[in-house]
Amino acid sequence: MESKYRAIVKDYLTVANGDAGYTTSALVAAIIAAAVAGVEYCAWEYTVPPQQKIKLGHGAPDVGRGWFAAIDATTDFEVSLLKFIACDHERYNNVPIMQFNDQLMHSVTPTSLATAALINRQEMPVFPLTGPFIKEDSRLRIMLTQIVAATACDQCGFVIPITRYFLK
Repeated sequence: MESKYRAIVKDYLTVANGDAGYTTSALVAAIIAAAVAGVEYCAWEYTVPPQQKIKLGHGAPDVGRGWFAAIDATTDFEVSLLKFIACDHERYNNVPIMQFNDQLMHSVTPTSLATAALINRQEMPVFPLTGPFIKEDSRLRIMLTQIVAATACDQCGFVIPITRYFLK
């Protein structure tokens, strides 16, 4: 049987790809700064455009790798548990895909996002092609549970690998 999808593209999501209210480092950092330790909340979300579906990660042979950092610039890092969730368009059904302790997703230098970002691919956590398809008008969400708060979280950045499937 022939596939309904004409193209498969490896892509990356950053803060700027987020839905309204999640599109800048400062907006996402403000959400994180308002967090209560031990409580899970949505730190960022992305709605899949029409006539597309996505999956978290990249398939072999080039497995996707990414990074995440929430910092108080020049002082310290936020320490949190990140959970990547597939969410339907009504935000009713939430399917966990994978989770990481964010200490594994950034460098040890909180000077700025540029120094916090992992640039050596071998140090980045692996995002294999995994989880359910997230279809048009549904969402990929980053849920965050704070473990240790940054002094005053003022910057957030990340690169998350996804695979896009386009309808014919």
